[in-house]
Amino acid sequence: MKNKKGFTIPELLAVIVILGILITISIGVYNGISKRLKENNLNTKIAYFKEKALEYASEENISDETISLNYLLKLGYVSAEYPENPERERIGNPLTGGFLDCMNFTITKDLDNYTATYDLEGSCDLVDQETTMEEISIEKYIKRDNTYIKITNEWVNEPVYLLVKFLNINKYQVIDDNFNYTIGGNETNKKGIYCSNLTDNDNPLENCYNVNIVDTNYIYNNNIKVRMNLKNNTGDNKAFKISREALIKIDKALPTVTIDYDNRYTTGSIKITLNGNDSNGSGIAGYYFGQTKPENDDIFSSENIYAAHSNGTYYAYTKDNAGNISLEQTINVDNIDRTGPDGFVSSYGRSKWSIDDFTFTFGCKKDNKTGCANEITYTITDITDNRNKVLANNVHLNTPQATYTVTAPSNDYVTTVTLKYTIKDNLGNEEKYGYDTPIKINTYIDRVVPKMKINYSKSADRGFLWRLKGYNFYFNMSIEHIGPSGIGTQGYTKSFNSANDLKNYTNEQLNRYFTTSGSYHVYLTKKKKATVIGRLVSGSGSVYYDSYGITGRGCTNYLGWTVGGAIIGAIFAPGWAIIGGLIGWGICNAS
Repeated sequence: MKNKKGFTIPELLAVIVILGILITISIGVYNGISKRLKENNLNTKIAYFKEKALEYASEENISDETISLNYLLKLGYVSAEYPENPERERIGNPLTGGFLDCMNFTITKDLDNYTATYDLEGSCDLVDQETTMEEISIEKYIKRDNTYIKITNEWVNEPVYLLVKFLNINKYQVIDDNFNYTIGGNETNKKGIYCSNLTDNDNPLENCYNVNIVDTNYIYNNNIKVRMNLKNNTGDNKAFKISREALIKIDKALPTVTIDYDNRYTTGSIKITLNGNDSNGSGIAGYYFGQTKPENDDIFSSENIYAAHSNGTYYAYTKDNAGNISLEQTINVDNIDRTGPDGFVSSYGRSKWSIDDFTFTFGCKKDNKTGCANEITYTITDITDNRNKVLANNVHLNTPQATYTVTAPSNDYVTTVTLKYTIKDNLGNEEKYGYDTPIKINTYIDRVVPKMKINYSKSADRGFLWRLKGYNFYFNMSIEHIGPSGIGTQGYTKSFNSANDLKNYTNEQLNRYFTTSGSYHVYLTKKKKATVIGRLVSGSGSVYYDSYGITGRGCTNYLGWTVGGAIIGAIFAPGWAIIGGLIGWGICNAS
């Protein structure tokens, strides 16, 4: 059997010493690691709180201010770590195990950039002051129609009244009844009485130390600061200084507006773009564009794109967020073209009959915007005696105007034609003329050859001496065919060089007597109204004759009958012709 032997006392002491050393080393290492973890946790918290402090400064538009973490907690920028426990609605310090209530941040502003530094230990006096600040507010008002209207942080274009109010005026005493105001860089001290409301005093600006006014001729966008010396009437009755700030935004500068639009011709609408500028003011709130001036503010819109649907004068305005309305800008839109060009007809006809053709020109006269296009389509119809004969049907030409000649066939006439035509401008706008109400053109062309018949007879002796005896020959002229222009002249002549006018005589008066021998010619001309026509047609004139001959025999006391030949184609005068005749009768008279 072996003897069992344990540690000796010296050996046991040595083991205990070694274990103690190891434990000591382990505890030191652990504490070092734990401290670093706590420091990292604290630094993470501080970085987060710093960002929240900057967020507060930006949203509240503060300038320079020192705030506590407790204040950010009350404002809701950070959250309590133990919200379920009212007594511990605070933020813990992971490094010390305490709380960070009195930690504060000092915020400074350089132009639009904020920076923040922190004091971990801070001062709990600041927390007390912030608690007091929560009980003091600055209310802002504008005055309209003798009524004070409360505002917040919106832009206005009129003076702003300040009212510094205490939640409980009995809790604090204002030392010397004096407030110090910093407005626009200028400091003023104001004494007086405390007014709970602006209507508590007939002249609050003059009599109340907690009432002031901010005004400007242009733009004011800054904080005002009110400093006061207070004494707490409760607790330790300790005196302290406190300040409050309020953001005031006044804009009395008028915004400006410019108008951009496309001035090219169009058949549609014109796009209008309004550009507003308010410089450093309250910013553009809305626009107005229309053909009448705005009647109220409600018609301003945030949209700056409009359309002009018709030509005319348009008005443009812009309004800023303070309610200022720009000066009026106008444009005259005249490049919308939805109508075709003006047409014309060179002549609507003549008032006298003629054997001539009739020529007229028609088409585009002018287009005040894009000009006449090289395009015309027309139809011309002969409506003489309801013929409705189409002379030109939908003729299309690549010219802005057209010329047409109306003619009448031989032995025919044309009194009236109708015209309808279509022209365009260079935008394609079309204008039709003569489609609703036909355009009538009076041509009065008459080429009908007249026909007449002349009967005559011999009368009894006149009853004078034999050598003076003669015979009366009586004429009767009858018109068989004359055409629409009617009778121009009638007459008789003994020679080819002279004529006696008979147009004013009746048929009975046309019966004439003759006592000398010779050839007599009765003639008829056509007329337009009361005007004789005399143009040659195919080498012949427009005066036509039916003639007979009275031929003397050169004998004495001879009475007898002879037949004269018909005179056909004889020339009466230059340019005039005889076109037919009947068998004449001849007599022999005493010589």
